[in-house]
Amino acid sequence: MTSNENLKVIVKFYTEALGGNVCVSCRGSLNEMILKLKRYHNMSNFELKNNAYYRLQKGDSRTINNNIITDQLAIEFLRINKERIKLFSKYPDNWEDMLTVENKEVKEDEVIELNEDQEAQKKHLMKYKFSELREKYPDVKAEFGGSKSSFIDRIITQKEDTND
Repeated sequence: MTSNENLKVIVKFYTEALGGNVCVSCRGSLNEMILKLKRYHNMSNFELKNNAYYRLQKGDSRTINNNIITDQLAIEFLRINKERIKLFSKYPDNWEDMLTVENKEVKEDEVIELNEDQEAQKKHLMKYKFSELREKYPDVKAEFGGSKSSFIDRIITQKEDTND
């Protein structure tokens, strides 16, 4: 694939997933698209104020900023000092629980089988954009690099767990 073909694929994904428009001949527009795609791919429920950069702790070479933030990195940052929550413009309501509770993740090799009713729910949810699903179901953990389909499976199984 040539670089122009690669760019077309990326722009198509961007417009479908995030609904944005891109001027492919404008460097600033391309940079903005790349940053938004990175944030979308990171799928973090946290966002720092003013696009700031912070060290995780004094003397640490690792930093945190909106371009690389993940939920796990934000939690690690907050575990050092809970008062840092003031540095965030966006965070989940249950952020304090996230500091102490290990998330129950579905193992990659664990297959989730859905019944007919769940398949109908999945078909309905597939109509939404990934970003809309994340907004609608903020308590469902997205897997880094995971697919929309696997996220929907998590939504359905979490609903079933809460109904039991």
